[in-house]
Amino acid sequence: MRKMKQAPTIWGLLVIMVLLIGMLPGVALADDENLGRLEYVSSTDSTLITGETSTINIRLYQYLSSLDTFSGAVIASITDSEGTETYYSISGGSGSYTISDVTIDTPGDYTLTVTADTGNSGSVNRPLKVVNAVATVSGSLFINTDNTLSGKLVDSDGNALLRKTITIDGSTVGSTAQSVTTLSDGTFTFTMSPTLYGNVNIKFAGHVVGTIPVSPAYTQSARIGGSAGDNVAMSIAIAKNGWTEGAQAVILARDDQLSDTMAAVPLSKILNAPVLMSNSQTLDERTLTEIRDLGAKNIYIVGGTVAISQTIQDSLAEEFSVIRVAGQQGYDTAAQISTYVGSESTHTAYIANGDAIPDAISVS
Repeated sequence: MRKMKQAPTIWGLLVIMVLLIGMLPGVALADDENLGRLEYVSSTDSTLITGETSTINIRLYQYLSSLDTFSGAVIASITDSEGTETYYSISGGSGSYTISDVTIDTPGDYTLTVTADTGNSGSVNRPLKVVNAVATVSGSLFINTDNTLSGKLVDSDGNALLRKTITIDGSTVGSTAQSVTTLSDGTFTFTMSPTLYGNVNIKFAGHVVGTIPVSPAYTQSARIGGSAGDNVAMSIAIAKNGWTEGAQAVILARDDQLSDTMAAVPLSKILNAPVLMSNSQTLDERTLTEIRDLGAKNIYIVGGTVAISQTIQDSLAEEFSVIRVAGQQGYDTAAQISTYVGSESTHTAYIANGDAIPDAISVS
């Protein structure tokens, strides 16, 4: 009977000893090493860039403790939204751990899980985000031109990506591929002279993050008077396109010969006046309508009464101030026009063959 009474006493002593040991400084029970919490060291650890090989730095803490770090061996894995789990190498201790060589090629939301190993217990997880990089460039890339452009590399949330090396791939437009590194604000600058049309791709971590089209060195404007059926319609189309706010003066020339019209080009420049055309004997109604639409006050008739009849001049004089500039023939008319134009400081005049209109067109 005496031995039976000693058993409870021995068990009680053992319990007291365990409790006392647990209270000694530097001594922890096995449960104190259970993994309980995971924290990212910085925001760059919790947000990765698509395709970039990254290192994730984390802090691990014991279960039910906000200060005591976890020091045991662990296993790390990342799970995508479809439940596919991938394991990665993790090293460290005393609460600081590093997950190495993490490369994810698909943006989206993932879960990082760290599980205690080798005698310890516990598993913790945190959300992990993977976002695309985006490169934007200000300005245009023109063909056969030395272009210097500036851009910025950000993630899809708009955060600048600092000191990242990107590739400007001009291999498909007759240029070369070049590497540039973003500055502390994510900006970058590069120079390129494409010789072919196409697209220049900006690449980061094996992914195309931006595209720059190669543009013509000039922009082709819309054709003026492309549907004009005659010279009268053509002159009206030019007037509408070039004098959208109207004109105080208009030059009137015959529509069947171009010598007077060519001679009047300098006068058009000086007066800022469109050159309209008409039949020699009867004023074309389309021309009269355009004169009124322009709000013109003064009309300069180029050529004698054979070119533009006296009848036309008289009818116009009823509504407008009319001046005729004419000589005995085309050469004389050109000379008379020059008196209105005067000369610039260069005192230069151009002489062209009166029978070779292309020469006059070229010099005008």
